[in-house]
Amino acid sequence: MKKASVTMGLAAGLVALLLASGAKAQDITIAWKVTDHNLSNGYLPKVASDGQNTVAIIDMSSGGSVVPVFPPVLAISAFQYQIGAIEQASVLWAGAPMDLYGPTLQIGHGPSIALAFETGYPNCDDAIEFHQGGQDKDGSLWYQLGKNCAKFKDIHWADAVRHGIGYNATVAADLNSVQAKKDPTVTVVEVHQEANGESNLDYTVGALALGHSPSITWGETTAITESNGNGGATPVQGALPTVSVANNFVVLVFEGADGALMYSTGLVDTTTSTIAWNAPVMYGNGYDPTVSVFGDGTTTFGISEPWVVVEAHQVASGPPPLLNGGVSLVSNTGFLTGSASPITWSTPMNIAYATGCNPSVALFFNNEFQATNVSLAETHETECDITSGVDYGFGDLLVSE
Repeated sequence: MKKASVTMGLAAGLVALLLASGAKAQDITIAWKVTDHNLSNGYLPKVASDGQNTVAIIDMSSGGSVVPVFPPVLAISAFQYQIGAIEQASVLWAGAPMDLYGPTLQIGHGPSIALAFETGYPNCDDAIEFHQGGQDKDGSLWYQLGKNCAKFKDIHWADAVRHGIGYNATVAADLNSVQAKKDPTVTVVEVHQEANGESNLDYTVGALALGHSPSITWGETTAITESNGNGGATPVQGALPTVSVANNFVVLVFEGADGALMYSTGLVDTTTSTIAWNAPVMYGNGYDPTVSVFGDGTTTFGISEPWVVVEAHQVASGPPPLLNGGVSLVSNTGFLTGSASPITWSTPMNIAYATGCNPSVALFFNNEFQATNVSLAETHETECDITSGVDYGFGDLLVSE
């Protein structure tokens, strides 16, 4: 059943008072209720939520190989997706995965999905999907919009649209603007690599217009840069970016050089369709990172910080060639107090929660979990670099002083 949005937690003034007084920050932990629950077989799964009611997973129906090929061949396959309703302690999945059409069967590499919730009857979700290659089997980027209404069992997709050139695109829709401000549009952020492998990272900001026939207006594709200390700017380079947006506040994680894990935060200017990015920060070492941020900028529901962050990644790149299997997946939690502040990570860091590859996480409001009203869904492959089981997990966020 659809749940109305209810803002809970400390008032903004009390949050500010706690921060100003130097009160000890909260540590945030994940209480897993579902782990390693198999849904299907697939490759490179991504999970998204609409912030409060529905979860979607998209992946490639096949891809990868246990036999190394040089030069490497880009895995191309049809896409499949499935949706589910958020319940108290799990996700009620609608059924088996469905092929993605738009209008023909979509084929490509590395799909990513985002959902935006429409406030008011009939409580629909608008969806946006990005992928690489497909029709041209190259670095072309494509996106398509979709609609999911009564019974929440399917997404009705529009035609795929070309979106320039890039690799490993990630997309996110703002999880808070609709329920907090009832805006007629939702901020969407897309990030991708300029080239195959570690390269400059580019982004595009879109305004998703809600309604019977959703549409999106894009700004210019722009390089993510950082100050070079001489009054100029240097492009930020990385690979495998993942982005998340809450109340126009953006968190981006990506792989840096030599297995370094990096994050950058930013604030969307909806007037200019640009993002003011903060300098990247290294927060550890690992592979295939994923991130989700949730909050309204003043209080994160039952957590007394403006934004809460969950990150997960692989501790290794995968098993040796010709050997099946997964690697340890670990999670980190933290919070942010402002658009220019660094993430304050909970301790300890890198808590193992599963074995597999290519994790993906999505936070959402859950008023059936009264402690903080914030829960998350997670998905990953059971094995690395091959078509394997797609598993999902479900957990609640807990806080401690």
